[in-house]
Amino acid sequence: MSTPPTVGLFGVIHMDRLGKVAGELDGFVGDADAVFIEYPADPMDLRQYAGLLARVPAYALGALLFQLLFYAPLFVLCNRDLYPTEMVAVRRVADERPVHAVDEHPNEKLRRAGPRLAVANWLVVVAVGWLAPVASASTAAVALAGGLLPQAIRRRGHRALAVGLALVGTAGGIGLVVVDLFSVPLFACGLVFFLVVIRTLDHRNEVMLDRLEARSTEAGYDEVVLVTGKAHLGGLASLARERGLAVPRVHVSRWLRGGTTVTDFAPEDLPTFGRKTLAPTDELTPESGVGPLARRAGAAVVDLLVVAVPTAALFFGLSVAAVIASGDPSATIGALLVGLPVVGLVGYHATCEWLFGTTVGKRLFGLVVVDHGGDDPSARSALARNLLRPASLLAGYLVGGLLVAATGRHQHLGDRLAGTVVVARSRSTEEPTVPDDATAASDSAAAATQPPAAGRE
Repeated sequence: MSTPPTVGLFGVIHMDRLGKVAGELDGFVGDADAVFIEYPADPMDLRQYAGLLARVPAYALGALLFQLLFYAPLFVLCNRDLYPTEMVAVRRVADERPVHAVDEHPNEKLRRAGPRLAVANWLVVVAVGWLAPVASASTAAVALAGGLLPQAIRRRGHRALAVGLALVGTAGGIGLVVVDLFSVPLFACGLVFFLVVIRTLDHRNEVMLDRLEARSTEAGYDEVVLVTGKAHLGGLASLARERGLAVPRVHVSRWLRGGTTVTDFAPEDLPTFGRKTLAPTDELTPESGVGPLARRAGAAVVDLLVVAVPTAALFFGLSVAAVIASGDPSATIGALLVGLPVVGLVGYHATCEWLFGTTVGKRLFGLVVVDHGGDDPSARSALARNLLRPASLLAGYLVGGLLVAATGRHQHLGDRLAGTVVVARSRSTEEPTVPDDATAASDSAAAATQPPAAGRE
């Protein structure tokens, strides 16, 4: 029986400076026998994507739009390619080592979606198309042409042509926004794509380690490196420990800055998207005084801005659709004016706090939401906490602010209903502590940020 390989985990941010990532990876790989990478072992082809479109069209079109307007331009900006930065970096530094893609495509489960989800997707597409047929058709055409065609061409090895077509598609999407023919509801479906990807992290961690172990046993590898998104590190390290796989070192990237390689760590201290490491329950009492309250206020302002921009865009799009569909749209527009901000605020906060334990604003100000036991809030608790948020908003958050200031644990109405509390995040959740014997490795990684000599594509 062969000995399980030791696994070095190299965590990256998918959109980062190529030269920096390649330099750090080159130093991290060392004498590893092979490099494994978080990339689908069986990427979807056009036929498979057609099946996805037939089953869940709203999700598929939203995902293509998200890719076209977000991922593609950032990938091109970072590494002049349509592949994630780590994929291009691995090709540069692998030399003669074998490279194995071991991820499972997040869309695989949705290709086998049940009838309820399929019907719901088609209802969304039909409703959006009926309200704004020209905008919906134009947006869908740009998504299909700009999202699928460049990827198909890139897989045939034509990088420059694929990049050019992707940028044309991105420009086409922006052009639709300028001439007011962009379907905001279809793009909103792209946010579902992002949430689906997040919800598959734990499953994909298991798939990647299964494939890594099987391939290493077959090939007789003693030491391997798994290059993966930074969000997978904590989950992979914990799962590897459960399986008896040795993980002697982990590299944690920082965006646009030199990363850190650690050799003495606890899996729970590593980055894991949607999870957090907190102190024991008796240490979760919020700090007293003005500091936490000021941070709560700052977080609330940031979150209001985060919700306001997409809500305003969605309101504008639906108002235009109401004008086209009805001769007297005042009642519809009035309902949207009241309903969209409420739904947006409640939905945004409840979803983020359930999935991640925090929101964009709270994250910036170092705050997290926990229950009285110090655990992440459940879906029910997150929803209960935010159902009363509109009441807290009365008089410009004055009602909520007074309650937060007056209660011993700084709880507003929703906190008291759900049994939750907002606490300051400990510094250990932001980044792992670098032990003394890893300082030299950290300095070396920070210095290796100059682009390496031109290598293979």
